[in-house]
Order: sequence, then C-alpha cells, then structure tokens
Amino acid sequence: MDAIVAVCDLYRSELDDCVATLRNRGLLISERSSQVRRLRSRNSRASRVSEQESLSFGESTREISHINTSHRATIEVFLWGAILVFFSHIGSSFGSHVASPLLNVIFDKQGASVFAYMLLPILTNIILRKHKRRGMSDSKTRFMLLTAALMQGITSGYVIDSTYISGEPLGFVTPLAIVMAYLGEVASVYKNRGALFVACATSALIANLGIGMLLNAITKTYELMTFAYVAAGLMTMKLVLKNVHRPGTGHSQQFFLLQSFTLIRALTFLICGYYKGEHVYARLW
Repeated sequence: MDAIVAVCDLYRSELDDCVATLRNRGLLISERSSQVRRLRSRNSRASRVSEQESLSFGESTREISHINTSHRATIEVFLWGAILVFFSHIGSSFGSHVASPLLNVIFDKQGASVFAYMLLPILTNIILRKHKRRGMSDSKTRFMLLTAALMQGITSGYVIDSTYISGEPLGFVTPLAIVMAYLGEVASVYKNRGALFVACATSALIANLGIGMLLNAITKTYELMTFAYVAAGLMTMKLVLKNVHRPGTGHSQQFFLLQSFTLIRALTFLICGYYKGEHVYARLW
C-alpha cells in the first residue's frame, strides 16, 4: 500500500511539474506575442509617420518639379482672364471719357473708389461662391464675371479720369503671353515648374517691352507696371498649379488675376499719377 501511495505521489509531482512547465511556457509565449504586437504597432506608426513625411516632402518638392495640371485648366484661366482684363480696360476708357459726367451725379470720387475697389470685389466674390455651391453653369458664371469686370472698369475709370501717368502697358498682353509660353514650353521643359515659370515670365516681359518699344511708350511707370503684371501672372499660375485637383476653382483664379491687375493699375495711378499740365502727384479722390 505504501508503494502504491509513493507511486501516486510520484505521478502527482510529475504532473504538477508538467502543468507548471506548460503554464510557464504559455506565459512566455503570451509575453512574446505581446512584444511582437507592440513591435508591429510601433513599426506601423513609424511607417505612417514616414509616409506622411514623404508625402509632405513630395508636396514641397512638387513646387519645382513635375506638373500634373490639366493644360486645358491653365489655358482657360489665362485666356478668360485676358478677356476680363480687356473688358475692364474698355470699361475704364468708357468711364473716364464718356460716363464721367453721369457718374459724377451718382458718386463722388471717394465713394466711387470704395465701390470699385472694395464693395464690388467683395460682392462678386460672394456671388461667385454662391454659383459654385449651386453648381451654376460656366456660361452664367463667366457672364457674371464679365459684367463685374465691366462695371469695375467703368467706376475705376471715373475715379482716375483726371489723373495721368506717363505710360502703361496693355494689361491683357501679359496673360496672353503667358498662355503662349505655356503652350510652347510645357512639353519642351519636361514639365518642370521652375523652367515653366522662367519661360512664362520671359515671354510676358518680352511681349510687353516689345509692344512698348513699338509704340514708343517705354517709361518708368510702364516698366513698373510690366514687372508687377508679370508677378501677378506668375502668382496666378502658382494658384492654378496648386489647386488643379479642386473642382470649380478656375473662375476664382480668373477673378484673382483681374483684381490683381486692377489693384496694380490703381496703385500706379495713385502713386505715380499727376494732373494734366501739372507735375504734382495726384490723389484718387
């Protein structure tokens, strides 16, 4: 009987040892699996961080590298922007030489300045956003922008009707020259943004200065406005390339181009303008 008890104790002790070994092995496996899971989570977080960094780096280097912009979007922005600037100049001539007596009854110069350079752009921008939200057709949006450009040109022409500068470039030449450079250089420069900007700036400068030389209109104000127009055109190009994947931004960029040119012209008349027959600086009101 004692032998049987001893054998049972031996079996029990061996069974306890086996159970303890299995328990320890299970704990070890569980600890290793948790370590592996933590390591995998760290690696996944590190990979996500590195992926985000690579995306941000790619976004920054894309500014001077390849162009993914639809050619049609760029051409449309600058061609229609040139049309808006042209109609703004037509309106300015009309407001300065024809409609000035009528507008003098409605506005004084200060009120016309506030309307032309503050209220009208703000209202146009609000209407433009409303058109975008409602999904209005391109033809209606373009007609609205054309009307706004004409109204702004008429009122701004009335503001500067008695102010003169020694010379100014034709505003619509710059966007047209940028379009021509874009069409000619976008394939030959291997879609490099830096080279494209240089080509567009060079083309616009040559076109404006060439026309100025032909018309014998090269003056300090002509050169100043030329460089300012080219800078505004390049800023618009940068916006087009940056927001190409956002639908419905073309009209906003056309409006930005128009307002940039209008502001440049107004500041030039304000700073460098003089009354006819007097060599004194003139005010806009």
